[in-house]
Amino acid sequence: MSRSNNIFGIFVASMILSLSVLWSGCASQQKEDGKVIFTRIPAISANANSPDPQSLKYLPGMQIVIADMGTSPENLRLLSHGFFSARAPEVDFDGLTVVFSAQQNEGDIWQIWTLHLADNTVTQVTQCKYNCTDPAWLPGGRIAYSKQQLNEKGLVFHAIFSCLQDGTDEVQITFQPHEDFHTGMLNDGRLLVSSKQLYPEEGKVKYLAVHPDGTKAELFYEASDSLQYMGKAWETDDHRLVFVESGALATVRFNRPLHSRATVEHHIRGTFWSIFPTGKNNFIASVKQTNAQTYGLTRIGDTPDTDEPYYNDEEYHFIEPIVVMSRPVPKKLPSIVMTDRSTGYFICMDAKRSEPGAIDTSATSVQLLGLDEVLGETTLEEDGSFYIEVGADRPIRFQTLNEKGEVVNGPSSWMWLRPNERRGCVGCHEDREMAPPNVVPKAIEKAPFAMIK
Repeated sequence: MSRSNNIFGIFVASMILSLSVLWSGCASQQKEDGKVIFTRIPAISANANSPDPQSLKYLPGMQIVIADMGTSPENLRLLSHGFFSARAPEVDFDGLTVVFSAQQNEGDIWQIWTLHLADNTVTQVTQCKYNCTDPAWLPGGRIAYSKQQLNEKGLVFHAIFSCLQDGTDEVQITFQPHEDFHTGMLNDGRLLVSSKQLYPEEGKVKYLAVHPDGTKAELFYEASDSLQYMGKAWETDDHRLVFVESGALATVRFNRPLHSRATVEHHIRGTFWSIFPTGKNNFIASVKQTNAQTYGLTRIGDTPDTDEPYYNDEEYHFIEPIVVMSRPVPKKLPSIVMTDRSTGYFICMDAKRSEPGAIDTSATSVQLLGLDEVLGETTLEEDGSFYIEVGADRPIRFQTLNEKGEVVNGPSSWMWLRPNERRGCVGCHEDREMAPPNVVPKAIEKAPFAMIK
């Protein structure tokens, strides 16, 4: 055989081998497509009649399992082998890799891990000193997660961070004294966070939409005063957000999320824990049906005959379902953060405007508040505007004062500015859907007032 024929033969053999490996990987992946992955919790570990969502984050003995839709519990396959406890699975946009939170051994810190479905390879992502939970995939291969924090006031809370899949380049995203959990991506590229204020007093549960670099955080949806819990939210094919709100299935529309709340129509009686959309008006939900002792998984469809339970077990709660399938990759938003800067800039159009159509002319100045201190104060311009430079990556609030130094409006909600970020608002406690007037505020005609304490 000639040397050229020998080389050609080697080339053909290598191509066949490569195609065989590729086909094998694809076949392995195809076997998992359409299956449901979820968390199961020993029934003795959680009170189904009065679940405490925060304590469930770090319960012992939780497991992540996978199964064909509709098979019996005996056919479940354990994914979280070798872990003392594991939960919060989310499949990446290609449907190939699962990210989850887990405690490898009893007493360990909870970390973020990934698992490749084709070969069950598990990789540790984070090396956190405090517990990490509720991971979510970001475009570009980054992972967001909720990380336990302890601030200088002794307050224990959770903030959102992100990192690369190998755990490097960790970036903090939220900087407020809140419990920030249940991260998830919107198709427009923003990260959605379930957030509840802890300091100086407990506040309502809210969904905040924030860019993955931590900029442009804003209220997306606010729950009622009596609400105690909102789970992870998912975007549906018809541009709605679906989620569980204190045991009920709820939905809001993207064009007016603050004013479009509606109930997801279904024919199941019970208390819901979590939900995942599988198509238009089709969902998989975790629900404790009337007279049941544990949470099981239920398929919800367009008609009563498609609403059916298919996973129930008296020994386990089944929660956090997600189907293995490819999903559209969200937009990757550009970042304005410049890490060599230490400040951001904030402009208010009219701090005297407190609600639609209402102007309070008694306000003459604005104070910037930190956790327990006044960071600065500046006079309002004639049109009520102010423009300030603020230290980045710290929680701040505003309040307006009259000439006597008395509080007119505030304090506002907590917010923060990333390095080099520029943000603004219409007014003080203004309507969240109000557009600013088409004028140039007087404050912008001057250099920003520095409040960099």
